[in-house]
Amino acid sequence: MSYRFSVYELEDRLRILSDAIDEALEQEFGPRYELHPSRPKDGTTANSANDGLFHSSFAFSPGFGSIYGRGYHIKIIFSTLQPVLEEDRIRAHDIAKCILKELLPHHFDMESTHLVEEATGLKLISSSRFAPPSL
Repeated sequence: MSYRFSVYELEDRLRILSDAIDEALEQEFGPRYELHPSRPKDGTTANSANDGLFHSSFAFSPGFGSIYGRGYHIKIIFSTLQPVLEEDRIRAHDIAKCILKELLPHHFDMESTHLVEEATGLKLISSSRFAPPSL
């Protein structure tokens, strides 16, 4: 019998991944851009999604129009009023991809979970249901 995540467990694991991405992006780009005036400094709130230069999160997609179907898109938002250079957006995407490739096997069963790239960015998909790694 295989174990599947509850919605809460899945959200907790996705939050761990997005926090890791957020932390890496803050280190890489924090000094380059001014923080949005209404945004608290990094590390000053209980949730890293609510402070600092970046807000990274996963958003469910039902998969309409996607060759991969449903899954979770990673969203990376720069919280600044300055124009963000295209090469910095690409670099942020690459950093997120590296972190996910490194951390996914620790949080998901990689036989059924895959990281794919679509025109809209990175997407986490599962061939069955998201499950924890095999022990």
